Amino acid sequence: MTAILSDRENKNNILEERIITEKNRLLRFIKERNDYIRNLPEIEKKAFIASIQTIKDRKDKIERLLVKKGAKRGIDDLFFSFEDLPLFGKVICKRVHFF
Repeated sequence: MTAILSDRENKNNILEERIITEKNRLLRFIKERNDYIRNLPEIEKKAFIASIQTIKDRKDKIERLLVKKGAKRGIDDLFFSFEDLPLFGKVICKRVHFF
């Protein structure tokens, strides 16, 4: 029983060390990125930040397409996620049945 507990504790310690290492690596990357942006000339800084915002906007549009809340909503997101609509705009088709 004690062998199982010590093995579990050992695995927990290893996992905790990995989490701390990855967290420190991420924080170091963020600091380096911020320092890099801070030292850029003003024009390049604005262009860099604008490109990051463009990438974020595209990512958000893709996420909205992938996370559908309903079929009707998914189609609207598909049409409005692009800058240009199709040639004749958004067309809604309804079938009418006469009996």
